[in-house]
Amino acid sequence: MVLAAEGLVEIVPQRGAVVTRPSPEDVRDLTVVLARLEGLAGELACTGQDAEVADDVAVLHAQMERAFAAGDRRTYFRLNLRIHERDHGGRRQSASGRDWRAYTGRLRASGT
Repeated sequence: MVLAAEGLVEIVPQRGAVVTRPSPEDVRDLTVVLARLEGLAGELACTGQDAEVADDVAVLHAQMERAFAAGDRRTYFRLNLRIHERDHGGRRQSASGRDWRAYTGRLRASGT
C-alpha cells in the first residue's frame, strides 16, 4: 500500500501490484515540485545553521563541482543527494522531508 500511495505501483484487482511507468509529463511535474522542495529545504537549512554545517556543505559542493567538470555524473548525483539528505535530515518527520523522499523515490524509479 505504501508503494501504491507513492505512485510506484498500481494495485490491479485480480492481478496484484503492477509497476507504474510515469509519462514524460509526470516526470517533468515531479522534477518541478522536487526543485521547489529542494529550494525550500535549502532555505530552512540555512536558518540557525552553525559554521561547521556550512563548511561541510561547502566541501560537498566543491566536490560536486569537480565531479561535474570531470563528467562524473554518478559521483555528482551521489554528492548532491548527500547535501539534500543533510538538508532534510533534521526534518525527517516534517512534511517537506517526507515529500522530498517520496518525490525522489518516484524519480529514481522512473529511471531519470
